[in-house]
Amino acid sequence: MRMNPNSLGKAVAWIAVAFLPSLALAQSKTSPTGYDTIAGNDVVYLGSVDSDTMVIDGTRLASPQLLRGIALRRSSRTHQIGGVKTFEVTLRCGSARLDVIDDAIDKNWTSPPLTTFDRKLVSTPDWALLPISPPAAFDFVLNFDRPFVHTGRDALAIHLAVRQASLAHGVVADGVRVPYEHALGSFGVASCRATGATIAFINGLELLNGGGGQAMMYVGISVHGAPANAPIVFLLDAVDRQLTVPGLCNSLAAIAVVLPLGAADANGLMRRAYGLPYDRRLEGGSFVTQAATFDSQAAQWIVTNASFARMPSRGAQGLACATIERELGMPYGVVRIGHAPILELR
Repeated sequence: MRMNPNSLGKAVAWIAVAFLPSLALAQSKTSPTGYDTIAGNDVVYLGSVDSDTMVIDGTRLASPQLLRGIALRRSSRTHQIGGVKTFEVTLRCGSARLDVIDDAIDKNWTSPPLTTFDRKLVSTPDWALLPISPPAAFDFVLNFDRPFVHTGRDALAIHLAVRQASLAHGVVADGVRVPYEHALGSFGVASCRATGATIAFINGLELLNGGGGQAMMYVGISVHGAPANAPIVFLLDAVDRQLTVPGLCNSLAAIAVVLPLGAADANGLMRRAYGLPYDRRLEGGSFVTQAATFDSQAAQWIVTNASFARMPSRGAQGLACATIERELGMPYGVVRIGHAPILELR
């Protein structure tokens, strides 16, 4: 018997939907995993300003699951001012990776996301009082308009967009924070300036150590003052080479690794964190970073200052999660590695 290809496709989809729930983690329904009966040690604020929040959860890798909704719960640590809150919410679900994290949310998807919750006005429960017996119930429920299948191939990614948020005080939801050890880079001299730029072409560095397991080491870089939408090249080394190149407005500090980063945004900004598998031998090791770009108006290459830091040591493992927060209208976002709201997956 021959089956119509369309019917075959529908049958495969039905089988996936029917059997994926049995493949999900039986022990925990939360993202990150393990917080069903444990209150978080952090708070997440939503609804005071229009904002976008993306959560990338690496604790559910290799755990396929069918999602029909999510729920949040009130914080057990911080008192919320006021009761019921009302604002508009849109939800998208998809997959992302934790080894490259950008502050521009849409650059993190590894495949096109699915809008699971269409934009609509929602009202939160009354969370004016702290729960009597922490943790609180997951009672701020967002049932999806269409289900999402998390394959487990990459990290689960959920993007929550809040609009029409004109509240003086927003929602105070439960969250978790297992921060990585970090070290900020020291700045060298920034001598280059792109044509028409109001600030020098600069590069910042932050090193983070998650301590192993699913938690990686990170080289976090930030670039400011680049030409609008210009391609950026990342330079990495273990020592400052201090090379003088004729015609270059600054010395060349890093040459061991040359990595194209993609383009800066329209404001000449870029923020990104690159994950490395944990390696104890890198602890205490020196990292020198620099960025370069071609100034098309001046028809010449320019480079940033050099930034220097040593990878810190860490004894315990961090949380394999990250949250990207971006207020609407702001030129950049905030990447928090090891931080996440606690969600119940339904």
